[in-house]
Amino acid sequence: MSLIGIFIYAEGYSDILNSNKPVSIKTTPNLKAVWAECPVGYDVGIFVKASVPEAVFINALAQVCAFRNLVEFSKQVLGESHILKSIEHRLYYDKCGAIKNVIKCFICGYIETKGLKPVEKGETLPYLGEVRESRYILVLEFTKLKSTEEDWKSFVEMFLL
Repeated sequence: MSLIGIFIYAEGYSDILNSNKPVSIKTTPNLKAVWAECPVGYDVGIFVKASVPEAVFINALAQVCAFRNLVEFSKQVLGESHILKSIEHRLYYDKCGAIKNVIKCFICGYIETKGLKPVEKGETLPYLGEVRESRYILVLEFTKLKSTEEDWKSFVEMFLL
């Protein structure tokens, strides 16, 4: 899974705030990927390819997480202090540790799941292998993705207004 592609559906949850129906945004860092997917329970899935420099991202994430854990541990051991509050503010609000690399994203299009049959857990698909959970998957069917200007206008009208 990619850094932004890990989403779990909960009743009423959507990856787009204030949408009127559940929308899933799935990304893949693999620019050669030949599939688009959407979890069961969503009305629409948006497929995005992102050129994430994996080693850079994982290293930055590990350092930020370790530093957050250190601040939380210090607060427990030392109690609240002006210095720790200052560090915490810098970490959470000044985006200390934010990745400064450019991450290019390509929005490939979206699919509406109404009328689609999910691929069931355990099925084997070309290029993907065994499916680990039931979901809507388009393999080598990018022509089914909606991506024209008119498609996006329709998307906004149906899911955001």
